[in-house]
Amino acid sequence: MDAAGRNLLNIGYTMIAGILISLFHIIFVSNIVASSDALELVKSESVVLSLLYFGCAIIIIVNMISAGNNLIYYATNSEKQLTISEKQLIDNVGLYFDTRIGSMIEGGILFFSNDKGEQGLICSLEDLGKANWDDALKLCREYKGGNHSDWRLPTKDELSLICNLLHKRKSNSGFVSDYYWSFTEPETDSNYAWTENFRTGLYLTQNKTKEIMVRAVRSF
Repeated sequence: MDAAGRNLLNIGYTMIAGILISLFHIIFVSNIVASSDALELVKSESVVLSLLYFGCAIIIIVNMISAGNNLIYYATNSEKQLTISEKQLIDNVGLYFDTRIGSMIEGGILFFSNDKGEQGLICSLEDLGKANWDDALKLCREYKGGNHSDWRLPTKDELSLICNLLHKRKSNSGFVSDYYWSFTEPETDSNYAWTENFRTGLYLTQNKTKEIMVRAVRSF
């Protein structure tokens, strides 16, 4: 939801900019003496104003589309997504370690289940290659492993579970010693997203334009 919120915030800032541009235009025109030179100046200023309005409109449209896509993505996945806090991961790794971890379930590899084993998380059977963050989202959405269509990019905490409960304990899980994308963005900059190094276990925020390994997940 953070990404959608930033999109809406950008729309608000752009609308404020449009209002300020309009006020400047009114003040500018009202102070011009009606002369031929002044009229030419007004025409030039009107052209610039039109370009500024057009730019504002483009920014608003782009952010509205992006906000819509983010809201749809969250709405599609939020009901099925298990909520796993970092504290749970640190305090309860032993408790939540199911003996089935590493087994194939519903077209994926099980890497987490709740204490009753009724709900869990699986990752795709293989990496989906390297891609920038936006393309990584698309690769996960288009993945149809097990004939399921609700695959997605893992959150930062889910990536930790994959690394700690699956990759480090199951040598045949097919991961490489490289960074993997998560869906989670840092609070300070939406141009970056969290990644985890599956060799060292270290986290790093990286620019979304970089090409990094992708593995899809889904909840059941």
